[in-house]
Amino acid sequence: MSKKVGTMLGIGAAMLAGQPAFAEPLPFPEGPEGTVALAETGDVLLVPYYTTESGNETYINVVNTTDQFKALKVRFREARGSEDSLDFHVYMSPEDAWTAALTQDRDGVPTLVTGNSTCTFGRVGANADSSAAKVRTTYIDEVIAELAEYDLEYAGPAPADRVREGYVEIIEMATLVGDVDQEGSLIHYIKHEEGEPRDCRAVAELNRQNPELSALEPGDGEGTHASLTISDLNDGDPIQTRFGNRNGGLFGSAALINVESATYIPMHMAVLDTSGFGDSPLFFAQSAAREESLAAFTADRGLVLNKDGGLQYWDLPDLSTTSPIFMGPEGAGDAPDVKADAVSLALRAAQLANEFLVDPALNAATDWVVTLPTKRFYVTGEGLDEEGVASSNSEGTGAPRVSNGAPFFTEPFDYVSAQ
Repeated sequence: MSKKVGTMLGIGAAMLAGQPAFAEPLPFPEGPEGTVALAETGDVLLVPYYTTESGNETYINVVNTTDQFKALKVRFREARGSEDSLDFHVYMSPEDAWTAALTQDRDGVPTLVTGNSTCTFGRVGANADSSAAKVRTTYIDEVIAELAEYDLEYAGPAPADRVREGYVEIIEMATLVGDVDQEGSLIHYIKHEEGEPRDCRAVAELNRQNPELSALEPGDGEGTHASLTISDLNDGDPIQTRFGNRNGGLFGSAALINVESATYIPMHMAVLDTSGFGDSPLFFAQSAAREESLAAFTADRGLVLNKDGGLQYWDLPDLSTTSPIFMGPEGAGDAPDVKADAVSLALRAAQLANEFLVDPALNAATDWVVTLPTKRFYVTGEGLDEEGVASSNSEGTGAPRVSNGAPFFTEPFDYVSAQ
C-alpha cells in the first residue's frame, strides 16, 4: 500500500529521485538480531512505485550477481489495498539480467512488455518476449463481490484505476541445482546459449505439476532439497529438479520514463537480506492448485476475502513467508508473522526529510511516494464488520499490532472506501 503525500509516518519510504529520503529510525523494540536487514545485494527487492498514469512507463531491471541459477517470484501490487495484480516466475542464469517495462495499452490497461529472453512462467508465457501480460483487477473484483454478500456497496476508485499504480515485490525462491551439461536437467534448458535459453518449455512443465506439499521433502548434500521430476521434453530421461538454498546476490534499478514530456525519474530500489531466517528454498509452483495448509506460510489474513477461503500456489511466497514449503505446515507456527514484523522493522522510519522543488517558471514540481510494503499484513483481517472494515488480526479491539508490540498501524483497512 502506498501513499502519495508530503509527510507520512511509515516503515518504507522512497522519493522519486536518485537517492532515498533521510529516515529517522523509530524507537521501537528490535527484532531478532540479523533476521532482516537492508543490504547492497540480497534476496528480496522492492520497487517502491509503478505507474502508467499520465503517459508514464515504469522500467525495472534485476541483476543476478552470483554464479547460481535462480528462481524468482515477481509480484505487482496495486497501491490502495496491495492486492496482487500481476505475478509470475523468472528463472535466471548465472550473472543474468532481466528487464521489463510496464506501459499502457490502447484500452488504458497496464501491460508488461520486455525484449528479454530469460525464461519466465505465469501469465507472461513461456518467456516474456513482447508477451504483453496485462495487469488484472481479479482480486479487487472478488473483494467487491464479497462486499456485496455483506450488502455493502463498494465506494472506492474503479478497479481499473487502482491497478494503474502500485509497487513491486521481487523474491528469490531458490537456487536451481543440477548438471548444466546434462540434457534433462532444468538448468540445462534455462541456461543461455548464444544469448538465448535452450528451451523455456521446461519451466512450464515444472510448474504444471501442481505438487502436493507431501511430495516436497528435504534432500541431502550441500543444503539442496529434492523436488520434482518431470518428463523430459524430448521423451528422454526425466528432468529432476533440485532446489538449493537461497543465497541472495540480487540487486536492481527502476525508473519512470515519460517520452512525451522527456522525463526520466530514477527510483531507489530497496534490497533486503533475509538470511537471518535461514536460506532454505521457498519455491511455490506458479500453479492454480489449492492447498489448505498453504495458509501456514503467510501472515496475509486478508486473502480470505478474495480467495474464497483458500490460497493457491501462485499466491506465495510473499514478504511474510518464512519456513520453506519443504518443511510442511508442521512447525511453521507463528513464523510468517515473525518475518512480517522483521521486514517492517528493517524498513521502519519515524520521520522523512528530503529536498523539494516547486517553480512555476520551470514547470517544476516534486512528488513524494511513501510505500508501505508490509501494511497489508497488519490492517486486513479474517472478515468484515457491518461497515466493511477489516476485523482485527489480534486479540482485543483495534488494528492488528506486530508480535513485539510495535504499533506500526492503528486503523484496520476499510474495504468499502479502499483506504
